[in-house]
Amino acid sequence: MEQQQLTVDIETEIKRLPVGFRFEPRERDMIVHFLINKILNRPLPSNAVKDINCIYHFDPDQLPIGEFSGYCNPDQAYFFTQVVQGERRTTKSGYWKAKASGSEVPVLYDDKKIVGFKKSFRFYSGDEKSNWIIHEYRVNPDLIPANAPNQILKSKIDSYVICKIQLKDLSD
Repeated sequence: MEQQQLTVDIETEIKRLPVGFRFEPRERDMIVHFLINKILNRPLPSNAVKDINCIYHFDPDQLPIGEFSGYCNPDQAYFFTQVVQGERRTTKSGYWKAKASGSEVPVLYDDKKIVGFKKSFRFYSGDEKSNWIIHEYRVNPDLIPANAPNQILKSKIDSYVICKIQLKDLSD
């Protein structure tokens, strides 16, 4: 049922887009215009980013990536998800392993202000490296307004991320 609703939502969103449009926001825009608005329960500029419960529990072939082909690049999709710090990212047939020693990279706005952080993961099926990558973006907590409701907001800042999943060349 949830998969069917996601397909209907995506088809509706595609019909609203101009001909030739491709959804490919910059990293900073995903954080500033999508993730912060999601955390603060504000309207989003588009419904192109879908919610999925714990993306890291799914193998890439279990995710509805093909449903995004009407407005994303092939083999690419965007999802909001919640993560639990320290939780293992294992699936039924593999795991998502952090790239580059698991370090986070700052995402800058106008080359000055840190709006968030990026961490990348590659999917491994057993010990075999795959072509699937997830780029996970989280917001810089300093950007959330001081007058925002604190307790609920704090848990959302710590757990909500926006993910870009894509099929990449293994040489990357």
